[in-house]
Amino acid sequence: SDGRRTPPWRRKGENSEAAAAAKSGSGDAAATKSAEDGIEGSVVDGIPRSTGEKTWRAEVIVPREGGAGPLGKRGTTAIRGPNRTNKEQASDDVENLVAAFKAGGANEIRKVQRELNRSWVKK
Repeated sequence: SDGRRTPPWRRKGENSEAAAAAKSGSGDAAATKSAEDGIEGSVVDGIPRSTGEKTWRAEVIVPREGGAGPLGKRGTTAIRGPNRTNKEQASDDVENLVAAFKAGGANEIRKVQRELNRSWVKK
């Protein structure tokens, strides 16, 4: 052996299901899809607070602006909101971000994202 260890996500054993869920991003996510515009919004697990308190955050996946790439695919971008200690507040963030994208595209959703992140800092 050359002394290197196997990364945790490749190890087999008691945590393999948790590692697979974390890698796939499934976790405890409540998803809402809007297939007609290519927008997908969900509430995903956030980063736990220093006290160990669980958090959630909004994640909205939107199509990239511009035409299709070299393989004919347009691609997507994930827009995330701030960590919230209240899951309903994160769900409201998803609705706000989706509405902003539908109203004004990428520029508008980024503007709302900045406002949400600033509102978290103020509280």
